[in-house]
Amino acid sequence: MQWDPSLFQLPCKCCGSESHGLLRHKIDRLGIYEEASFSCPIINHNDIYDMMEESLMSKKYEPSPLKLAIYCCLNKRRVMEVMELIKLDGAGDHMTTNQLEHILRLALKECDVIQKFSTSK
Repeated sequence: MQWDPSLFQLPCKCCGSESHGLLRHKIDRLGIYEEASFSCPIINHNDIYDMMEESLMSKKYEPSPLKLAIYCCLNKRRVMEVMELIKLDGAGDHMTTNQLEHILRLALKECDVIQKFSTSK
């Protein structure tokens, strides 16, 4: 498969990070076989081919609220900071304000749920 070079470039098409692209190259130990894997820790997809088949750009690079909450160590302020980056340089380019607000609400709720669960043990 021929990969779009922009998927490997900065900023990440999902989270807007300047520290990684959406995908990274993975080459086998013989240097013969090349594949791509997700570099972004918060992408909603688990399978690259599912992402590639997604026709809506708003869903193709969509962040996962759960992964976002965990990535931010359940810190709500950090979740909001990362959401700003998503809006400016990441998937927000293809998402409506309502979609972005929905992801933010779900991520903040995940922070509460996980913290409540972990403290109730």
